[in-house]
Amino acid sequence: MASTTDDVDMSDIERRNLCFVERAEEGGLYESVMEQMMNLPNALCNIEFISTKKHPPDLFRAEDWAKNIIFKDGPGKDASEFRAAVIGEIAEPRYGTVVRAQGNHYDGRDGEPFKPVDDKSKVKDVLVLRAPTHCSLYMKNLFDNQSALIQDLENSEIANDEANGWVPATAGAPKVVATPKQVQRVKRKRNEDGDDEAEGANPAETVDPVAKDEAVRLPDDEDIKLSAFYDPRVLEDYGGPYFEHINSKLLQLDIRDAENKLIPPSKQYAALHPGSLIIALVTIHIFTFKDPGSDRNRDRKNVQLNTHTIRVLDESDFPVEKHSRPVPRNMIDAPAPSAGPSTPGKLSSSGFNR
Repeated sequence: MASTTDDVDMSDIERRNLCFVERAEEGGLYESVMEQMMNLPNALCNIEFISTKKHPPDLFRAEDWAKNIIFKDGPGKDASEFRAAVIGEIAEPRYGTVVRAQGNHYDGRDGEPFKPVDDKSKVKDVLVLRAPTHCSLYMKNLFDNQSALIQDLENSEIANDEANGWVPATAGAPKVVATPKQVQRVKRKRNEDGDDEAEGANPAETVDPVAKDEAVRLPDDEDIKLSAFYDPRVLEDYGGPYFEHINSKLLQLDIRDAENKLIPPSKQYAALHPGSLIIALVTIHIFTFKDPGSDRNRDRKNVQLNTHTIRVLDESDFPVEKHSRPVPRNMIDAPAPSAGPSTPGKLSSSGFNR
């Protein structure tokens, strides 16, 4: 957000909070957003799942091909998935937000072989949303309505399970969490795109950390298109042995700025960092995480919002932290090879190849 306080002596903390203060001003962004959300029939803060005499439900429970629970805009088999608009401010990583090259990739438990990110991996980012900072009580209530709807869905599933004779373990109070629609960061590359890294290319050229550290051309404005493919090395934390891609590319998702311009992956770390205010269009899913044992009472339900589009209404004034390449678990405590005093530097710079 542009600031007109360049000549004012302000502390770093005051500067970082300036975007929140300006959003909350009379006639500011918060008021505009509240008005829009109240007039959106598909806003998550406005919809009802439990029907009343005056209001039928807005969304209907169904199952997808994998027997996971989804929600549609009607009771019929041909009804479409319900897409809800969600508003919120991106929370810090300590609350669960994950925006990085490896996304939320699961690399195995301690004692298990390390699982790198490869062409078959499904890589997703996770955005945990909180109530906007310095917002009015009315806007806070709108945000809480979103959480209440998620709680209603969770409670309904628990009631269904209790009716069937068992009670699943819950994961605590629900959070508004948005995750990517599918394979988020990387998508398998099409052979016909004519890239030098197509199938049949020298494998050393796709995994060698030195080769991958060569200059990478960022996409020009005319190259930034929905569903376009990019070299994954445009991400500052991509590279090293954590990644074993051969035929994968970054996919341009429908993530836009306040002027409706697509935000390329190379700029998404700045756009989607803590404090940024976003509106997302999401579908709602409930997954059951099975306990590895035979005790069904330890199974856990998880409500997940899968994003289809994101609009960044206002970027945060907080400084954007540098993203470091991830280190495989089996290399963190490994003894350093006898390569001289520069070995730690080589580990951190070549340790995360994707």
